[in-house]
Amino acid sequence: MKLLPVLSIIAVHALVQVHLIRATVCPARDGARYFNYALRLEEEPWLQVIRSSVDHPGYPILLHAALSAAKALGVESPPERVHVAGGVTSLAGLCFALCAFGVV
Repeated sequence: MKLLPVLSIIAVHALVQVHLIRATVCPARDGARYFNYALRLEEEPWLQVIRSSVDHPGYPILLHAALSAAKALGVESPPERVHVAGGVTSLAGLCFALCAFGVV
């Protein structure tokens, strides 16, 4: 019985995310800042990047992991990697929210 509400939330979230990923031309301004932070994590020492940034490193590290996973799956184009990473991090956010509110 408890599984049906969770599955319905996930289904609605997935539909909204698919629409947003297909319709989004570019990320928002703050999203671009986080993506730049995540890309710097690929090129520079992590401690230096984290110390020089004003943002918490949690979201950019998750983005970095999603960008690396997209690259490992064969997505070479940076814009396509950004789209895939945006969807993956959004799904991760849904999972965290469901866990935080005790739904799962």
